[in-house]
Amino acid sequence: MLDALESLARQLPDGAEVLPSERITSAEGRRILASEPRRFSRIRLGSRKQVFVDLFEALKAAIPPRAADRDRSLDGLFAQLLAHPDDDEPRLVFADAISATDPEYGEFITLQVQLRARARRGEPIPTEHEKLVAAHLSQYGDRWSNGLASLVPRYEFRGGFVEFVDLPAKDYPARADEIFSVAPIRHLRLTLIDEGLEAALAHPTMQRVQVLSLAGAGSLDALHAPLESVRVLDLSMARGALPRLPWPRLEQVLHALRSPSELALL
Repeated sequence: MLDALESLARQLPDGAEVLPSERITSAEGRRILASEPRRFSRIRLGSRKQVFVDLFEALKAAIPPRAADRDRSLDGLFAQLLAHPDDDEPRLVFADAISATDPEYGEFITLQVQLRARARRGEPIPTEHEKLVAAHLSQYGDRWSNGLASLVPRYEFRGGFVEFVDLPAKDYPARADEIFSVAPIRHLRLTLIDEGLEAALAHPTMQRVQVLSLAGAGSLDALHAPLESVRVLDLSMARGALPRLPWPRLEQVLHALRSPSELALL
């Protein structure tokens, strides 16, 4: 019907408000023209087209999206939150979308975002909310890690997604791209830094790390290379002489051990 209306509208001469009779060839069309010529006016044709457009959009909105379309939409939303790891809004948008098929995950994301915001404001965290987060992680954590459980020895959820990973420095270059493709990593801890630290720090994904923790005994000379995004360097579990750091965003160098909850707020 939309195609037919558009075809009729295209036959209207420039400046004409009504379709000329010679352009109507069907018997039914001529009958309608004789009884109601304004049916073929520019205004009526446009109004009828809009009615069908509105009806089509309403029907489309009422039909549940196909699984493939829904998955593509979620992929796009996930890409947005990966691209903006500091912004909670893409996380909450993703939580709303995933709730249609995984309500527990949607609830978990929203809850962790809210609890971190409360903690950053210095507000108390309700015990029942902490218990609910822990219960969700116990039951679904491996699945929600997007495969990180098989890539790193240790990881932590923050703000609804894995933000912290811990692995040996020598393993980082081979796994870094995959790690950053499945989670909005903000905090990285490299262990056993006596082997492979220089190669790890040279990997391009290091330019996306905001909190870098090093653990182990080994030379820290590799830190002379500029890391554009690091705000906090945690050396509380590392030993070695610290060279001058030409890092433009560096705000803190931690030498004393901090609690996991403190580091999670950085």
